[in-house]
Amino acid sequence: MEQPRTLVDWPAAPERPGSPGDEAHLWLADLGALGVDSERVLRTVLSRYLGEDPEAIRLAAAEGGKPCLAERPERLRFNLSHSGDLVLVGVAAVEIGVDVERVEPRRRHLAIAERRLGPAAAEAVRAAPEPDRAAVFTAHWARFEARQKCLGLGVFAEAPPEDAAPAVGTLDVGPGYAAAFAVAGRRVCSGAPNKRAWSLLG
Repeated sequence: MEQPRTLVDWPAAPERPGSPGDEAHLWLADLGALGVDSERVLRTVLSRYLGEDPEAIRLAAAEGGKPCLAERPERLRFNLSHSGDLVLVGVAAVEIGVDVERVEPRRRHLAIAERRLGPAAAEAVRAAPEPDRAAVFTAHWARFEARQKCLGLGVFAEAPPEDAAPAVGTLDVGPGYAAAFAVAGRRVCSGAPNKRAWSLLG
């Protein structure tokens, strides 16, 4: 049986990744291993695209609180998520949302799924064996939150219909976590977008 992919299995991050073009670029980091906070991870990633000192990059919040570049934000779209020790950063030429979630067994998974995730996800959570229910819920939640963040919406905002939502891809970030990313634009309703993924441990 194939072993779960872990953080160190992701390829080492390039110093200059180039323009994302039609791809979504995903960066994964372990805060404990790096000894930094999530904002430092984000600034390090952005500096590799912009060729600027990480501390010199000015950040702002767009409508809905989504982070963006304070100057000429159209240069690069990005999003950030962290949970437990993991940080996930997504970079794209169009709007992108990312989410990483640590699996938490002590939650009212079915009730939350029924209230926020829609009938299909709620049924998947309901049908899962009890030992697997937390992981199934967390995988669906990560997809939901990535879509919401791509659209600049909070988790309490009304979710778009599935056929009008950004395309979503899932990521294997190792046991105990679920992760997903969503990209807008030409990829809407076209299936999971192309991606490249790197680890900042390299």
